[in-house]
Amino acid sequence: MIQPQLGDGDGFLLYPARDHDTVVLVAIRSGNKLFGLLVAGGVEADDLAIAGEHRVSAALAIGHLQASLGVHDAQRAQLAAALGNARHIHQVTFDGFLFAAPGPGRGHKHSSHCDIDDKSARPLQHGVHFNSFRLAARNCDALHWVRGMIRAVKIFFIGCIALLAAVAQEVAPSSAEAAAQQVRQLLQSGQIDQAVEAGAAATSRWPENPETWHMAGLAHFKAGDLPRAEIELGQAVRLAPRQADVHYDLALVHLSQKKYTEAATQLEEANRIDPSNALAHIFLGRAYLNSNRTLPAIEQFKQALRIDPNIALGHYHLGFAYESLGKNPLAVAEFRKELTAHPDDPETLYQLAHALLDLGRAGEAAGYLERCRTLQPQRPQAAYDLGKALLAQNKAQAAVAVLQAAVQLSPNDPSFHYLLARALDAAGSKEAAKAELEKFRELKANQPTEGGMASGRIIK
Repeated sequence: MIQPQLGDGDGFLLYPARDHDTVVLVAIRSGNKLFGLLVAGGVEADDLAIAGEHRVSAALAIGHLQASLGVHDAQRAQLAAALGNARHIHQVTFDGFLFAAPGPGRGHKHSSHCDIDDKSARPLQHGVHFNSFRLAARNCDALHWVRGMIRAVKIFFIGCIALLAAVAQEVAPSSAEAAAQQVRQLLQSGQIDQAVEAGAAATSRWPENPETWHMAGLAHFKAGDLPRAEIELGQAVRLAPRQADVHYDLALVHLSQKKYTEAATQLEEANRIDPSNALAHIFLGRAYLNSNRTLPAIEQFKQALRIDPNIALGHYHLGFAYESLGKNPLAVAEFRKELTAHPDDPETLYQLAHALLDLGRAGEAAGYLERCRTLQPQRPQAAYDLGKALLAQNKAQAAVAVLQAAVQLSPNDPSFHYLLARALDAAGSKEAAKAELEKFRELKANQPTEGGMASGRIIK
């Protein structure tokens, strides 16, 4: 009967001014829930404070409230009767919470020892205002009412504490598994900062549970804090050395840090525990390839394709490995297979064109490079290779235009200026060609021996 009258975040406080036969109700609504604290039967405000110190549970207090308001009509009637017999029931607004109750009736007879003892007492013509409280009182009962209000506020704060405890107990995870699941759900919903905080709380509360460290590490990985993710996932590995996914996720952190040897170690262990994970074989092949272990990398890519013939970029990685060995026909075959499943993958288009250029098939290469540039117009390497393909077909003027765009995208690469100088010379622009050649020599003198397009490539 009270809940419909309360707005969200509102409260309800009823109490008599007498200190005996006290009936106190603190109710706070949150959403469609009603939390509260009920004290009845001669319990004074100070006694309630003592009871609070003895850890009266919020659940028990709320249970009393629900029992009085929602279980038996007789109990509701008794509560209404007790409140109806109260001598002083007042209205107050406090810190945004609304506390409302009917005041005493017109025919209510007021008595107080203060009226008897103080013959000079006169009725107050206006209410007494103190901060956000409005005290409707007369004679020295104003002092008595203030004392009652102070006790009521104490009770209110105890009720708030009980409410916060109940809400905290409801929200906080009760086990390490629940805490880890909470972090996982936050990550899935994109709440990265909240996931990081929840992960830190979980590892602090359950430091011996590997899954809390696992989820905390993933949260920091998503947040871009790779060193912290490495520490937390390393702890998860120590606590759960036979858990494949923990080794796998730690390897992803190592790959992001370009720690290819460490990544390979973790992925080897993950594959020993669970050899059926095709993606783990792909990543192990990448770690091998970037560590110049090309033959073991090829075996890993082949194994991944045996497990899942349709795995994304499986044929691309195998083709890249073949190309790095100079086996361009095999590389072209693998890149074409990848394009059959993913025809608009710019990386595969570029690598296929690169392999075709090395085979002297400039016309075919140019078509793939033009498609790649359409998908990635800001990719300087695609413009460079397209200029090379056009120049190989004696299309010098077209090559100049493409290579000038490449130089704008990568002005400090000496290889780009050198190829542009060649194209300008072939197009008959001798002075411009000399200027580009001079720029090439200047950049080359200021750079290490290795660099530019001739430098070793790292698989993407």
